[in-house]
Amino acid sequence: MPVYLTNIFSTFVTNQGWTVRFDIQGSYDGTTNALYDVFSTTNLSGNNITNSQWVWLERGPTCSTYEYTNQPDAQTFYILGTPRDSDHDGLTDAYELLVSKTNPNLGDTDGDGMPDGWEVANGLNPLVNDANDDPDGDWLTNYQEYNGGTNSTNPHHVMVIAWGDNSDHQSEVPTNLLAASALAGGLFHTLVLQSNGIVSAWGKNDYGQTIVPAGLTNVIAIAAGPYHGIAGRANGTVTNWGSWWPGINLYPATNFPGLSNVVRVAAGTDHDVALRSNGSVVAWVSPTCRTRRSQRI
Repeated sequence: MPVYLTNIFSTFVTNQGWTVRFDIQGSYDGTTNALYDVFSTTNLSGNNITNSQWVWLERGPTCSTYEYTNQPDAQTFYILGTPRDSDHDGLTDAYELLVSKTNPNLGDTDGDGMPDGWEVANGLNPLVNDANDDPDGDWLTNYQEYNGGTNSTNPHHVMVIAWGDNSDHQSEVPTNLLAASALAGGLFHTLVLQSNGIVSAWGKNDYGQTIVPAGLTNVIAIAAGPYHGIAGRANGTVTNWGSWWPGINLYPATNFPGLSNVVRVAAGTDHDVALRSNGSVVAWVSPTCRTRRSQRI
């Protein structure tokens, strides 16, 4: 059974212009759960529909009603595209022929190492070799962002790259870790603060250094000691986890009592340091050292 448009209706609505409504019925190759592209154009050129420049409206199932407002005053043509993707680049053949004008049988039309579908999804031109461009000015080329899984047009998408000793997987950055705003490295573990205030940790966990406390949100600053982590939150409080000292006599990292208004943190082997909003610095140490001091700078 073919896929087709039916029950087509159009009307002019004040302040909304022309509204067009229709149903999609039928199926493609007997598939009942496929999604179909909807395209429109105001001008049919020549004897082939691919000569015209079409606009992609949306993708949806059959047995559904579709409505579009603010449609052009001039004549408008609507067409459906099947879900076929011959080159498996993430774009349907119909989209490539009608909209992007790329080759539906070639996954990377411009040969720049980035699939056509990825380029379209990230606002790039799949017909131009732009692998070395940096449209968002984040010092990463489009090709680097493609390999890193970040958005080449969003400067807030920042990939994390790690290298060096990887004996405890501390250099294996988790996939889809985007929008990093701060980094910290322990002896065998790594911390990343994301722009949403969430902390991610990975690597060796023999002292709990990669177990970020549950409910830790709204973080604005992080630091890592050899075997522990510390985070300053937007409400001025501090949270730390892991251990100050390894071995038999463990000294879990603890907070300084009553500490507030913290804006920055730092971590040592057996102590932590916090900068407060009034310019004072508070340092606290493991139970083996009993000195606590506050110094205004």
